[in-house]
Amino acid sequence: MNILDHSTLPRYARLVLPALALAAAHGAHAASACVTTTAQFYTALSTAHAQAADKPFQIKLVQGTYAFGGYTSVPGSQISILGGYTDGTCTARHVDPANTVVDFGGTGFLTVALPDASPRATITVEGITFTHGEHVALQVGQRNQFFADDGGDITVRNVRFTNLTTSVGGAWDRATPVTMLSLK
Repeated sequence: MNILDHSTLPRYARLVLPALALAAAHGAHAASACVTTTAQFYTALSTAHAQAADKPFQIKLVQGTYAFGGYTSVPGSQISILGGYTDGTCTARHVDPANTVVDFGGTGFLTVALPDASPRATITVEGITFTHGEHVALQVGQRNQFFADDGGDITVRNVRFTNLTTSVGGAWDRATPVTMLSLK
């Protein structure tokens, strides 16, 4: 029997197999939030923070400018912040950092730290301009840990960092205006 020839399968199998395949494909997608306002952006970061360590979370930013004060998040171990969505359904996207801007208003910042990894800590930022603020800091993994899965990866694509200054001294996230730190 050719596995691709569904005509030889019993009728219930021809109905159930496609449904199972669809359910498996749907379950493979990360949870996400479609964001159109600054308030929704903060809520999405809080939601990502509450995710289980092994559950990826995507924050999908609709094109526009987000007046952002400051936020420090230690979410689960997999987060994506993706700009360029063209409408409030977040189904279509045009990746260009000029069309999605996070404006920190002179003193704001964004710190995302993922110390625990399951299966591996990952931060992805794509299609955003971060401007006019203190810093953007991304950290994955933990220093001097004995577990094989406490490392991580940071991916930054089509992102601009402009007009950022940093506080003098302080924690790791204030070392430079843009900090990307991967520890193991």
